[in-house]
Amino acid sequence: MNKIICLLLTVCLATIACENKKDPSIFTGDGTGKVGFTDSSFIKVVDGFYNWYIIENYVGPGSFSSAPATVKITDSLYQLDVEGHIKVLKNTGFFTKRFIEYERKLVEECNQRIIENKWMDDSELDFSGCDYFSYDRWLGGQGEDIDGHEIVAVGLQGEKRTVEVSILIDGKNFSTARVFTVPENGTYKIDAINLSVGQ
Repeated sequence: MNKIICLLLTVCLATIACENKKDPSIFTGDGTGKVGFTDSSFIKVVDGFYNWYIIENYVGPGSFSSAPATVKITDSLYQLDVEGHIKVLKNTGFFTKRFIEYERKLVEECNQRIIENKWMDDSELDFSGCDYFSYDRWLGGQGEDIDGHEIVAVGLQGEKRTVEVSILIDGKNFSTARVFTVPENGTYKIDAINLSVGQ
């Protein structure tokens, strides 16, 4: 009897070891976190971000956008509100320090171009490097009736976790975001969002 138990235990351990060596590139998921990983906090942070961004801000009463708000700095000159934008990103708890600092750099570079181009109208901002108002950088589109999202796939590479998110209009895919997460201070946070529209 003991030999049988030992044999079964050996087979089970060997099976687990082999499974752990499989390429884990992409696992399908249904948004519940049941995707074969013991730690699904990376899914929760992405899901939480898109719930907050779409439901509370894009559709709901919130006013935060991937495009920073404009501020009037003289009677005729506008710029993007760097500090206001960064403050919201920090307060959400969804993003890594690197993501936030990259956002700061982008907005500051855009503000430099605004000065160079003497931007005097807060409705159009279409010169090189300042395409904030051309489309939503985290959802795609220009004000379409986006009303939800769905986690469609996840993957891992070392400590990095990737989450593919389908951005929805009436339950149908409008765009797809590939969201990269990494651990920071013991929890996964969003480190980059790559968007592809119309997939």
